[in-house]
Amino acid sequence: MQLFYAIFFFTSTLFGGDFLPKTPPQAVGFDPDRLARIDAFLDQQVKEKQIAGAVGLIVRKGKLVYLAAHGFADIEQNIPMRTDHLFRIASMTKPITSVAAMMLYEEGKFRLSDPLHRYLPEFSSMKVLEVDPETGTQTEVDARSPILVRHLLNHTAGFTYHWNPVLGPRYKKAGIGHGLDQLDEDLAPNMKRLAKLPLVQHPGQGFHYGLSVDVLGYLVEKVSGMPLDRFFQERIFRPLGMTDTHFYPPGKKHERLTEIYARGNNELTPLGTADYTLGSLTYSADYPVNGPTRFFSGGAGLTSTVTDFARFLEMLRRGGEWNGKRLLGRKTIELMTTDSLGDRDPAFGLGFGLGFSVTRSLAEAGEYASVGNYGWGGFWHTLFFVDPVEDMYAVMMSQVFPVPGTDTRSVFSNLVYQALVGD
Repeated sequence: MQLFYAIFFFTSTLFGGDFLPKTPPQAVGFDPDRLARIDAFLDQQVKEKQIAGAVGLIVRKGKLVYLAAHGFADIEQNIPMRTDHLFRIASMTKPITSVAAMMLYEEGKFRLSDPLHRYLPEFSSMKVLEVDPETGTQTEVDARSPILVRHLLNHTAGFTYHWNPVLGPRYKKAGIGHGLDQLDEDLAPNMKRLAKLPLVQHPGQGFHYGLSVDVLGYLVEKVSGMPLDRFFQERIFRPLGMTDTHFYPPGKKHERLTEIYARGNNELTPLGTADYTLGSLTYSADYPVNGPTRFFSGGAGLTSTVTDFARFLEMLRRGGEWNGKRLLGRKTIELMTTDSLGDRDPAFGLGFGLGFSVTRSLAEAGEYASVGNYGWGGFWHTLFFVDPVEDMYAVMMSQVFPVPGTDTRSVFSNLVYQALVGD
């Protein structure tokens, strides 16, 4: 164990882990021997070709207690995984876009109860596609109520994704982007085409995961007068020191971008530069590297490192401020991380606030958690959670699709909690 933590302290300093003070795990309630189970598990996942590699991080009480890389960033090129490797974080972009929107909300640019069409008039006359369950007949009807700004933040607006069997083909035909593809246009024309298509449900009816946060990114652009990438850079990334988070990594940073692998038949196959199709969803692993660099997907487009993303989480842990910079007020963080769904359909079995899933009860969570946990994951196999009760957060990033049958992310989360033995 002493050798492992000597290596941990060296590599965390060398590759970006010096953003927070380090401490021996037992000083903040972690059992080092139990913490080592994470390493054994991730090494086994690599050996069994469930994943090519992964990076994990744990912070408790503002102290870095775990940062480790396992396996390979690129198997074919024999490149070992490092803690400074870049990952496509996909839907972990959504919380960052949500924070951007709430910064503008704090400035009085809009209210959460405002109709969206007040700022984006193209969304003023929305239709809803109703499908007869017996005949399959499709009918477009007027939405019963307008989309509100808060509906974008908690996925109750009625947008869906391309994998939806009913609206997915129409999204594809209209050329609607989703962030995991190469689109040679700005965000605005894409969102204007989306506004012409029907919703999958009436606004506010229930949680339905989809392009809501891409629309939210468009709202950020409109009310701030800045492209989304510039807003992120000037208002979030630069103040927090997030120097490795980009829509399109510049220059030689491409060399640190990990390969994505498809898993099947106990083998890992690199996705490379090809396009792939899942229903009506066409996606690519190549979008951050080659092709156009104009489309800024607020729902899926960012790349980052584990330690860069941890800077964002440290800001949330501290109630909206870090590194001498305040992005949000503490009451805003409280609002964002409180369940807003109530008795409506849950978000994949959990509550949902304004940008984050929220654990409403341990019975509902079904595994290790604390009431009030919040977090999210990404398409390419990434995960984070923040536990305010335990004053802790964790991040795990890998790059594989489809995800393994034994979900590396959920086991990683469980292993974090089983290692926590003290106050």
